[in-house]
Amino acid sequence: MSSKPIIAIIGATGVQGGSVVNAFLATGNYHVRGITRNASSSRATALAEKGVEVVTADLNSEASLVKAFHGATIIFAVTDFFEPFINGGASNALAVEPTQGINLARAAASTPTLKHYIWSTLPNAAQITNGKYVIPHFETKNKVDAFIAADANLLAKTTFFWITWFAANYTFPVFRPALHKPSGKHIFIQPSAPSTPILSIGSAPSNIGAFALATAQKPHLTLPAKTVLAYVETTTSVELLQTWSEVTGKPVEYVQTDEKTKQFKRMEHLLRHERTHTHEKPFACDCGQSFTRQDLLVRHARLSHPSPPSISPLRAEIPEVVQAPTVCNAAEVEVGVNDFDLDFNLDPFWDPDFMTQDTLPATLFDTNVMFIDTPPNIQHPGISNFSRFSSRLPPLDDAEDDAEDDAENKDQLENNNQTEHEDESEGNTGANAVPWSITGSGYERFCLGVQDYSEVLPTGCSLPSRNTLTRYLEFFFLCVQKFLPFIHPATFAAEQKDVELLLAMATLGSLYRFEYSKSYELYFMAKAILLEKKRREDLRLTSNLLSGQGHSIPNKKPNLGTIQTFILLITFASWADNKILSDALSMGGRLAVLVRENGISESDGMPQDIDWSLWVAVEERRRTLLTAYVLFNLHSIAFNTPPLILNHEVGVCLPGYAEQWKSNNATQWHQTTRQIERQFQHGLRSFFDGTGIPKDESVSSFSNYLLIHGLLQQIYIDRHGFTGSLQPDTVKYFETALRTWQLSWELTDESTLDPLSPNASFGLSATALLRLAYIGLNSDLGPCRGLLSGDLRLGKKCNLNRSPHLDRAILHAAHALSLPSRMRIAAQRLA
Repeated sequence: MSSKPIIAIIGATGVQGGSVVNAFLATGNYHVRGITRNASSSRATALAEKGVEVVTADLNSEASLVKAFHGATIIFAVTDFFEPFINGGASNALAVEPTQGINLARAAASTPTLKHYIWSTLPNAAQITNGKYVIPHFETKNKVDAFIAADANLLAKTTFFWITWFAANYTFPVFRPALHKPSGKHIFIQPSAPSTPILSIGSAPSNIGAFALATAQKPHLTLPAKTVLAYVETTTSVELLQTWSEVTGKPVEYVQTDEKTKQFKRMEHLLRHERTHTHEKPFACDCGQSFTRQDLLVRHARLSHPSPPSISPLRAEIPEVVQAPTVCNAAEVEVGVNDFDLDFNLDPFWDPDFMTQDTLPATLFDTNVMFIDTPPNIQHPGISNFSRFSSRLPPLDDAEDDAEDDAENKDQLENNNQTEHEDESEGNTGANAVPWSITGSGYERFCLGVQDYSEVLPTGCSLPSRNTLTRYLEFFFLCVQKFLPFIHPATFAAEQKDVELLLAMATLGSLYRFEYSKSYELYFMAKAILLEKKRREDLRLTSNLLSGQGHSIPNKKPNLGTIQTFILLITFASWADNKILSDALSMGGRLAVLVRENGISESDGMPQDIDWSLWVAVEERRRTLLTAYVLFNLHSIAFNTPPLILNHEVGVCLPGYAEQWKSNNATQWHQTTRQIERQFQHGLRSFFDGTGIPKDESVSSFSNYLLIHGLLQQIYIDRHGFTGSLQPDTVKYFETALRTWQLSWELTDESTLDPLSPNASFGLSATALLRLAYIGLNSDLGPCRGLLSGDLRLGKKCNLNRSPHLDRAILHAAHALSLPSRMRIAAQRLA
């Protein structure tokens, strides 16, 4: 073995790793070890011929990395977001890259010879912008940063290596200027000023290695835990585009959007908007008529031609792409979307077919559609304001209405500029504070609080360190909160909360960090403390009653934190190992009692002049009680158990808009739109009477999610009623209610099926429940408790007779599965 210090380089055959290999190899002072997945590839063979020790390792295997790092003094580590993105979609990349980065960090930490760990990462955009911008391929690396920061020994050996703009970025379709055919120019559209400075690394293959070598040779400047910003020049977009134009010989123009620019969430909205200016009708029928949209052409062909003639659009419709808001400058309306030569299929940032699913026909919801042996008797429902849902929900009708464009154009983005000097007089905890922060003294109080229950804690359990606990709480707010939004982030103070609630939050936070063993450990600790606390309270009550002091005990509502703790623990136990599912069901009964005692049946409407701090208290209580109601409904759906809180018991009002809930202080809150107070019961009744929720009184995505739960529960109760079946009139009654809910959902500003949207958690879940409601209406499988037993096969007692109702149920089930299959979520067999 060479006496030279060993540098182990991840991705030695890639751009970053290859540049680092060349730089260190050129000095002759290092034993260069190139780590790659395939040591027999042509690039790996070429490295070996240069004198590089080529080693095989898998970033998904910590053991292989430990072996590859053996004896290394310096490690250069890098991960790739886009490879798992292209292979498995966004959800895959968001899960894979942090796991690989953490594997690298753990392997490095276990390398005793390591002196310097150079980790190629990116800035924390969410932290820098106070959560305004979350960039996926930055965020995945930031999770690894947090892991390294929690390990004091590894942190002392780490340099965070920030690489800036690649000069070659314009060769990628996502950055490449788009060709505007009429003018012959290439257009590059950005919201930033053309003079905005951009730091660039220049030629990545030449310069990255030079910076990495300097980082390793000057540890007194780059350690401990220092950040190296690698750039060779400060330039601008205009200068970069000029260079691109000179190299390619193509004319290019930089276009800056401004506050007058209309912005659209979807490409089809931009295209439709531009046709209002150009009066284009690109979809032509053989009879001579033309239309602005393809669905209108289809409708015309179906209604006007018994045997539809061939349909051939003059120009192909651009596929829908989930991306940054699309822009159209009203002053330059002659620029049309179809005038651009856009290569979406090569875009490494997004799969254009990701959300382009086969839409079920509108007639699927009509109860008189026949699927067996006879042609379908198509009857169109009444006209509504929407002709076709771009959200991929089944269309309600095929009518054209000019009001649709007005509704879509309201997608224009609001100005997100916030007041520089925020009002802290009404409970703001400070602009730089984060809800998961814990001081040293606060952590000591937390440990003492847990120690009070040491006699009931399971053997072998240990408390997480302060940094680890903070990290778990951070992941709770970043990941879990979007699905369980009942703990108010801006006013949450960890040091003032009960220890069992913090442990329950840490349980789910650690689960989202893929630390499964620790999540179970925290779960059992939180559960033991919670139940022991309740036992002690019951013991005090018993003692007071036996001593004749029962009359002096005040009647007070249960602590909201106790209800929140039960919800989090039941959530974990419900979807974890089947062996602890009984915990969830048994704790569910206790939670139902607490929810009733806390007044879920009482109206909690708030006046318009309420202040922020009081609004937060009422809204948090409301959301907590309603989340418990949802949890019981999910148990009913998954385990076929009766819902523990029925619709008629819910008297509280629907939760407010997400924008209100996420406000950090009173100033921001006052600037948001206030949702009209509407009781859950009133909202549910509006669907059954066909009125629905008016657009000018639209409710939040969370509210729509709650209301579809109410409809689904009513279907469950009627299905399991005295007769055990649903009559045709009842089915039509429910389908009318579901149609009305769907229309109300589309009218809601927060509605979306974009998986990367902050509101996607409820949008995707609510529409999945809509599918499930139709399946429940049109099929009767009897009592199915497959999730309880772990056996998902249909038993012999499930008699599936072919019928129009069963056909519709099967089609809805197939369509419900289309989204997760396109997201490439692998089904896992339950234990």
